[in-house]
Amino acid sequence: WHRLARHDGGWEQVELVQYELIWPEGAQSDESLAAVARVNPLSVTLLQGQAAFAAANANDTASAGAGGSGSSGGEAGSSETEAMLSLILGLLRYDPHERLTSEEALLLLR
Repeated sequence: WHRLARHDGGWEQVELVQYELIWPEGAQSDESLAAVARVNPLSVTLLQGQAAFAAANANDTASAGAGGSGSSGGEAGSSETEAMLSLILGLLRYDPHERLTSEEALLLLR
């Protein structure tokens, strides 16, 4: 593997080494294993963030009075959240053959 790197005003080819993650066997300590185990999966984290945003938005709408549209956005918000989650997880797939292409990602945004 090679890439171009800029050094002292010029470009030179630099050899890259591909490393493989060896997990969990390669963990440095039990503490690092425990730390990773405490982290929520990305999908859970995104859904928690969306729920917190929806709750804050509902509070803002309620405090603004009865002049709102009356739509809580529950079902639409859910489908939008699922679409965004699908997009993010599709773009983050490790295997490039399974990862979404830019064209596929744009189609999901429609």
